[in-house]
Amino acid sequence: MNRISFLFAVLLLTLGVSAQQKVCKTVFIIVDGIAADVIESQPVPNLKSIAAKGHYFRAWLGGEKGGYSQTPTISAVGYNSLLTGTWANKHNVWDNDIAAPNYNYPTIFRLMKDQYPQKKTGVYSSWLDNRTKLVGDGLAATGNIKVDFVADGYELDTVQFPHDSQDDYMEKIDRKVAEQAAEIISKHAPDMNWVYMQYTDDMGHMFGDQPQYARAIRLMDEKVGLVWKAIQEREKKFGEEWLIFVTTDHGRDAATGKGHGGQSYRERNIWMVTNQPAVGNYASFFKPAITDIYPSIASFMKIRMPVEIARELDGQSIFSQGSITNMQVNYFQGKIDVSWTPLVKNQQVRILVSTSNNVKTGGKDEYFEVGKADISKGAAIVDVSKYPSELYKVVLEAPGTTLNRWAINKAPVPAPASAQLLPGGPAWGALWQQSAAEYKALAYQSYQTAKARLDQLLAARPSGKPLAVITDIDETVLDNSPYFIQQALNKKMYDDSSWIRWTSQQKCDTVPGALNFFRYAATKGVEVFYITNRFEVERAATLANLQKFGFPNTTDDHLFLLNTENSSKEVRRNAIEAKFEVLLLIGDHLGDFNRLFDTKVEGERSQAVNKAAALFGNRFIALPNCMYGGWEDALFYQKPGTETVAAKDALLVKRLKEIVK
Repeated sequence: MNRISFLFAVLLLTLGVSAQQKVCKTVFIIVDGIAADVIESQPVPNLKSIAAKGHYFRAWLGGEKGGYSQTPTISAVGYNSLLTGTWANKHNVWDNDIAAPNYNYPTIFRLMKDQYPQKKTGVYSSWLDNRTKLVGDGLAATGNIKVDFVADGYELDTVQFPHDSQDDYMEKIDRKVAEQAAEIISKHAPDMNWVYMQYTDDMGHMFGDQPQYARAIRLMDEKVGLVWKAIQEREKKFGEEWLIFVTTDHGRDAATGKGHGGQSYRERNIWMVTNQPAVGNYASFFKPAITDIYPSIASFMKIRMPVEIARELDGQSIFSQGSITNMQVNYFQGKIDVSWTPLVKNQQVRILVSTSNNVKTGGKDEYFEVGKADISKGAAIVDVSKYPSELYKVVLEAPGTTLNRWAINKAPVPAPASAQLLPGGPAWGALWQQSAAEYKALAYQSYQTAKARLDQLLAARPSGKPLAVITDIDETVLDNSPYFIQQALNKKMYDDSSWIRWTSQQKCDTVPGALNFFRYAATKGVEVFYITNRFEVERAATLANLQKFGFPNTTDDHLFLLNTENSSKEVRRNAIEAKFEVLLLIGDHLGDFNRLFDTKVEGERSQAVNKAAALFGNRFIALPNCMYGGWEDALFYQKPGTETVAAKDALLVKRLKEIVK
């Protein structure tokens, strides 16, 4: 071998070793609340630059619409569907309160750390709860996983980021987060990174499909560009291979673009961008889901997928060559009709069934093979009559693919003896509110107290700022008891979609004493501000319902609906108090008065009331509501396993027995 040939061989060997040793790293970015049609209409050069190297997909979320896995199109819910690769029926995050996440479905961070404890992680977020509650940083329930690089909690820093009524401070926080993410990635290159930015959703809630929202999206793209530039530089300088995903957590309502949470096409229709050019046969022909990002990251990072986790995932890898997709199941007469879409031929699929759901509580499920079939047939009917159950977890295992669905046996099942309190409980409260003279007396008493106190405060001749009172709406100004009665008659609890249908009808009557008091306040030059946790999509109907009775100040600038990622009313109260002298706060929920009452822990709620006792009847005017509220939430807070009506019933019976001991 001559010298040139020898050197050429050495060079090839060196390049081969280098290619084999190339380190894979990932960053996924969630930008809040941008529907697919919106992102496609905006100039987003950095997202387009990423897509030019890889792909742009329209995608979806929300689980099976109308089925067991239907998942609210709400922010934290969407984040956790990505983080765990499962829908809410498994990960158990149903709202932004993140009340009781089920950590038995591990996040992608935990999956990596369990196999590669030496690898580093980073979370850069405009919302602290993403790390502390969803990732579960430092919690025993998550195996004490520790996030190595952190940039979050800025929303709590009101000195560096003073809050304003237009939420412009959140844009500054997003920029800080993106800058910190880019800097840490440039210097330290953690192996798994999550960047979250919120401002786009805030502008969507405030303005809907208006120029302010479009501007927020353009600003978001600039911030994504900072991270994109950082990983490109890492690839050039250090020979690393980076995967980037950019996606969103929900779309927006079709009417105004201000709301989300429901199951409309626009709310479920999202998008994703990746820099990876090679996609498998599944993503080449089918619309991917947000839950597909989890197994896609695992595939890219060469993280092994344990069988017990693979059988729970509600997604499949975008990058892998799969053999089946689009699994469906239907139970009937002791049989399950299983179907799928073949992606290959001349292969077999195994059909397995489990009648337990022990994974939910940290255990393992036993599976039985109930059949095999040729993939190309696309369907099989399996007999499960010897495994009687209300729930069948059905798994298909085929080359390169594991899919699962639940088959629900809807045959009548006798209710447990304790299942008699819900959903009838709210109905008794609603009936009391509708018919009890005592309820009317209490409501009149509250508003008479409010009037007397207002007169006292006005007599003191407050000076300076203009005067105002702040009030809640539901069960404080408007009476929704007919809604809860109808839900009970239908054997249902509260849900967002039926609630929005109810409020859209503008049928709410007034709470006794409310109209007279607020009209009286208006005659004294006191402005009325309405702060409610109704959704933005309910704005027009809410104003119309109030205007029908002649309530004062029923204009957009006096109505503050749920326009943040947190149900707390503190930020909205602060925005009003910055301009007005607020004399009274009126509501039926402790959270209507002060953030100190936002806690969901029963004992802490009682302690907070005791400490603030002197304020009730002086600054705080409380209305009765025994149908629902913070007191009800506190009953089930941090009590896993109380998601069903029967389970909640059992807990209520237990509590009642404790009271009479």
